[in-house]
Amino acid sequence: RETEEKETAEIIFQIYKAIKESEKPVPERRGPSNWVMSERLKMFEE
Repeated sequence: RETEEKETAEIIFQIYKAIKESEKPVPERRGPSNWVMSERLKMFEE
């Protein structure tokens, strides 16, 4: 039960970080990590 909550919090945190990263004004430096995060999100949604 506890580990499940931790995993959910971890996912939410990763998504939050990805959103924050994508808001940064230097896309060429952060582009790849954003792409990786969006690919991971697609996997979670399936």
